[in-house]
Amino acid sequence: MTDQSNEAYEFLNSHIRANCSMLINDLLKENERNWNLEDKYWFDQLFCQHEEPAVWENDDDCNWQDQSDLRPREPYEFYIVSDFFAARLKEQDQLVTDYWGFWIWGRETTGQSIVLDYVFQTIYKDYKTTFLHHNNESI
Repeated sequence: MTDQSNEAYEFLNSHIRANCSMLINDLLKENERNWNLEDKYWFDQLFCQHEEPAVWENDDDCNWQDQSDLRPREPYEFYIVSDFFAARLKEQDQLVTDYWGFWIWGRETTGQSIVLDYVFQTIYKDYKTTFLHHNNESI
């Protein structure tokens, strides 16, 4: 069950600083002006990542073959996030870059509130568990 409490939204608002999708899209448009974006660190971190191969099969000669196609990961939205949230996103294997001295998350979901995302719910649940556990120990 997803937590859509006021506390969840407060956590979201304290760690999602700004939507920067227009900024990233403007930078991508510069590629049309002959920038070589593949050489850019931020571009690699946000757009050149692939899903891990998941399926292996043994052929007749006992050679293991990767049977999955590497699919590029596709970020749809971009957000400036706190250092804390970026670290948690990295633990969840999310697309993030700190190329400009602040963290940008390449969100691979669109069309719903961030508070409903599985990755957000996982991070928030871990935060609550750690925070509540720590507070209960100090009482």
